[in-house]
Amino acid sequence: MSSTIEAHRCWPLAVHEAAHAILGVLFGLRLERIEIDLRTWQGATFFEGKFPPGRWRQNLLVSLAGEIAQKRADPGGWSLANGVGRSRAAADQEQAWRVVGRSDHPSDGEDHARLAEARMAEGRLASAVLVSRLWPTIAALAERLLEANGRLDRDALETFLEGAFPVERRAAIADGCGFVTGRRDGE
Repeated sequence: MSSTIEAHRCWPLAVHEAAHAILGVLFGLRLERIEIDLRTWQGATFFEGKFPPGRWRQNLLVSLAGEIAQKRADPGGWSLANGVGRSRAAADQEQAWRVVGRSDHPSDGEDHARLAEARMAEGRLASAVLVSRLWPTIAALAERLLEANGRLDRDALETFLEGAFPVERRAAIADGCGFVTGRRDGE
């Protein structure tokens, strides 16, 4: 990876969206496009379809991956401290809490809240492990996104994925993810 790309002020944003994309693809979603606006520092990853409710674990890992990768790309945290960065992180966290079933209704009880918190903690750990394992692929996609002036469409993404993240590799990594399969590490 070139130091020029890493020094680009939108590198943390590109990494954020690339992480959502790579984990989504890992768990079977098909990418439509990734966009980042280099002027406003906004970004989005678009998939064809969504995870069904029964695949909440995969959905959680994808939701958490962006911020985890962004923190790795920007250990000082400046990109999360600005208004846009805070807003993006809050939106991803809100999505993650929805996925684990957190509710603000007092009638749902303390047990429900504890379960949601436990799921979030496990999900953060599992997503961090995957982001670390897939970092070279995430970084390569982020670099490609910046080189493309902030937009990659389906054809460019599929070409990238064929070479950088083949289906066989995806299947092996996804099948080995204990959080998704319900196995604990070491079992």
